[in-house]
Amino acid sequence: MFQVSEKAGEKILEFLKNVEEIHPVRLLLTEGG
Repeated sequence: MFQVSEKAGEKILEFLKNVEEIHPVRLLLTEGG
């Protein structure tokens, strides 16, 4: 149970990091476009 939850948590953290990296780019695109 613990191993599954830890892996899920890691995936969520990776997803959040990706969103943080992509989100500012989207804001720049929307402001510039």
